[in-house]
Amino acid sequence: MEIYLQNSQKLDVGFTYPYLFNTKLGVSSEFNLNKFDTIFVNLMGKISLRYQQQGNNYFQIYYQNISSNLLNADTSRIRSTRSIPTNNPYSIDNYGIAVFQQDFDYLPNPRKGYNVLADIAIGQKQIVRNADIRKVKFINADNRQFISVYDTAKLRSTRLDIKLSASYFIPVKERGTFLQRLSFNGLFASQLFFNELYNFGGYSSLRGFDENELFASKALTYTVEYRYLIGENSNVGLFINTAFVENKIESNNLIYDVPYGFGASANIQVGKGILNLAYALGSQQGNPLQLSAAKFHFGVINYF
Repeated sequence: MEIYLQNSQKLDVGFTYPYLFNTKLGVSSEFNLNKFDTIFVNLMGKISLRYQQQGNNYFQIYYQNISSNLLNADTSRIRSTRSIPTNNPYSIDNYGIAVFQQDFDYLPNPRKGYNVLADIAIGQKQIVRNADIRKVKFINADNRQFISVYDTAKLRSTRLDIKLSASYFIPVKERGTFLQRLSFNGLFASQLFFNELYNFGGYSSLRGFDENELFASKALTYTVEYRYLIGENSNVGLFINTAFVENKIESNNLIYDVPYGFGASANIQVGKGILNLAYALGSQQGNPLQLSAAKFHFGVINYF
């Protein structure tokens, strides 16, 4: 399995303006940049029209454009396989709908409540002809003409992207809470490239692994965590998280890998923010757990 190399870069920014013209309508936008080492750069832009409900609940429709450009093409592999490589430029125009519902007793440090997100997008993927790949020519057996791998490939196809997640807090006695979180991310298409796979791992998705270390065409993740509240905005806890991963680039098996991690967490109020900490061990591909490979995750959330 390829890993998210240290000199890779990732940027996520977003903006939401609710209650436009004193109505329940609002707009939001997102931008994402994902540079994977010296291999490719992915860009995502998204603009949404949102119907704002009570609290942070909403229903939205959106347009999304995803594009990928290669920084380095593996032309030697093309000569041996005579097919489009697993990394190739593409452009996707998505149209989607999303629903988010949330009800917590206290948002910064909940003991009971839930949130649910459903996000479905469908669009057209256009395979873009890379100049270096296009230069690699083969003789067509039918007419003896020189052709590239693009000349016999289907360059347009339909692609479905589904994201579902749910979290549920169950109070335990006076200061405890039991958290369960389940999420599914799936790409459905006739052909997938490595540079369009779902990229996850780290504090927000699977603790015990480096940020964005894991790649999947479909991933079902599950987290169970016990938290003990030590203050209004602080808690400590223990957790286990795991994932069932499909990776069509590596294998045709329905389940390619079952990575898992476990450890301890703490969310501590620091000024007007909350410091998120986690220490975790993780294992993938059946490898044994190693203390030397333990991960320490941290981040800060500010409330205004």
